[in-house]
Amino acid sequence: MLVSMGGIKKYWLFIIFNTGLKENEIKNRIDKIMNKVDIHEVLDMGTKLLAYEVKGQKQGHYYKITFDGNIDDLELPTDDDVDVIKKLIIKVD
Repeated sequence: MLVSMGGIKKYWLFIIFNTGLKENEIKNRIDKIMNKVDIHEVLDMGTKLLAYEVKGQKQGHYYKITFDGNIDDLELPTDDDVDVIKKLIIKVD
């Protein structure tokens, strides 16, 4: 098992956007959220059905963003933001 001795950590941000958003609106939202961290990859995973209805939505547009930095520097949307259905941050070892 490797133990990190500090430094910059790598993360994945999975974020599901409302399908009503246009591509340029999603790009602007991602830029705003991620403006203080180093982005390595933005993977557009497409529109998928949700396992259950969330915020009145049955499907969402999925993105996986790989980045380095401090998660406290992210400007994550609040839970009442109707454009973002779900978000999840995972630390990559």
